[in-house]
Order: sequence, then structure tokens, then C-alpha cells
Amino acid sequence: MTRILEELRKMLNEPKVNLDKSSFLKTLNIIFKDPLFLTILFIKIILSFLFISDNSLNLYLPFIKNFSDNFPINSYQYFFENYSVSYFSHPPLMLIISSISFMIFSLFSNIHLTLIDIFLFKIPLLISVILILVILLILIPNKKKEIILIYWLSPIIIYVNYIHGELHIISIILLLFSFYFLFLKRNYYSSIFLGLSLATKTGVLLIMPFFYIYMFKKKYNIKEIFTHLILTFLVYIIFIIPFASRSLFYTIYNSESHFKIFDLYIDFSNNVFFYFMLALYAYFLFKAFSFHKITKRVLLMITGVIFTLLKKRFELLILLS
Repeated sequence: MTRILEELRKMLNEPKVNLDKSSFLKTLNIIFKDPLFLTILFIKIILSFLFISDNSLNLYLPFIKNFSDNFPINSYQYFFENYSVSYFSHPPLMLIISSISFMIFSLFSNIHLTLIDIFLFKIPLLISVILILVILLILIPNKKKEIILIYWLSPIIIYVNYIHGELHIISIILLLFSFYFLFLKRNYYSSIFLGLSLATKTGVLLIMPFFYIYMFKKKYNIKEIFTHLILTFLVYIIFIIPFASRSLFYTIYNSESHFKIFDLYIDFSNNVFFYFMLALYAYFLFKAFSFHKITKRVLLMITGVIFTLLKKRFELLILLS
């Protein structure tokens, strides 16, 4: 582990990244003229109609459709009172984003087909994956071929998003936008997107300490860091308050996924435990703080490591490339 982190130190003198205001639209225009990108995009759209996991089909879809059909009903409260199963363990903003395609489609058609529902469910995932591709191409310049091969053509990305139907990619794109604006020194927008990411996935809390260590190492003053932190939580609270209830907190914060960090441990008896993942997380915090400085690429790599090891988000392996 020490050797890996020492290798990160060697990457501190990275090439300058072009983050001008027009870079996003320029990159988006470039990829949509790429034949390979368009071919894989077509394949992914077809897969989006055909496949979905049982968990997404039987739990997520009914929850999202209930919300979109009965907006602004509190679906957390409805399912908590009527079902014993936790159907949707994500915070409210994830529910809202996942429901938008269903709401728009309902304005033009009353057709209810499982095939269409599956595709509508996948639309936010497809958009998120494309946006992540654009951000990665901007943040890691001169690596277009590698990013296309490792990320856009990745079997892991294709399986997780278009076959299994995991929603976590939505949280990831919002987090990357927060990084993007942080690197542009647009702290206001960065904090907003960090709050939005947190409002879609509480696991983002694991990344936030590294986020502020980066700001500290970049010589941001305490007032700037504290303002960023406060605004992040204000954005998060804005999306929590309308749904605030015992059912929401039970569904989100009592989810088994939040306790995976405690899955691997040694029991020394007498109620003394050594938690491997928790110790590993503490080690990364210590090493990150011990760096003389942290660059953009190192921050992205640490983010990928933390999510991959602690939250089992294997789609973030691209951030390690």
C-alpha cells in the first residue's frame, strides 16, 4: 500500500489541464462525431431495452413509478407503511432524477410496457455515463484513446449500467462535476454539485474529507473551506426536508449498504474488533493529509480507490487508470 501511495507522489507534476468554459461543449461535440463512440452508444441503447436486474425491476422500478405517477407523494412513507421491504435505499434527489424520464414520457403517452419502463429507467444512467466520459476527457487530456477503451468500452461499465441497472453512476457524475468546478476554482458551483451528489448517495460522505484535504493543500483559507462545507450540507438538506419522515431515515440510513465498511473484521473476543476497511480508510486519510500537495489526478485516483474498496463501486476503476 505504501508503495502505491508513493507512486502517487511521483504524479504530482502532472500536465496542465485545459478547463476553460468552452471545453465541455467542445469535448461533447468531438465525441459525438466519433464513429466508435456512436457505434457503442447504439449498442448500449439496445441493451438498455433488453436487460435489468431483478432488484431494479422488482424494487426500484415500482418505487420510481409510484413517485412519478403520484407526484408529489412521499413514496418513502407510502412504501414504509404498506410494505415490509426497503424498496429504495437512495436519498430523495436520486428518486427525483430517476423519475424525470417517466414524468416526461407520461406527458405524451399513456402506454405502460415493461420494455419501455426499463428503457426510461436507464435514460438517466446513459446520460450520466456520457457526461462522465466528457469530464474524464477534460480532466485527463491527451488520453482520449485510453479513456474510450478503458471507460466507454468497459464491460464493467456496460454490465453495471445497461444490464444490471445500478443507479450509483448518477451520484458519480454529480461528484465529478463538483471536482470539475473545484478545479476551475468555482467554489460556489463545486459545493452545490457536491451537495447534489450527497443528496443522491450518502456514501459520498466518505469522499468529502479528501475533498477538503485537497482544498487545504491548495492553500484555501479556513473561511473558504468552511463556506464550501456549509453550502454543501444546505443543498443536501433542501432535498431532504420535503421528504423528512421516520420512513425516510429508516429507508436511507438503516440500509445494509451503509454498514459494509464493517463487514470485514477480526474478533479478538471480549467485544474487541479490528475492522479492516475502517482501518484502511483511516490510513488513506492519514496518507492524504501527509502529502505535501495533492493534484487533480491524485484526488480522482483516491476517490476511485475509496469507492471501489469501501462501497464496491467497480465502475470507478476508470479513475485508477
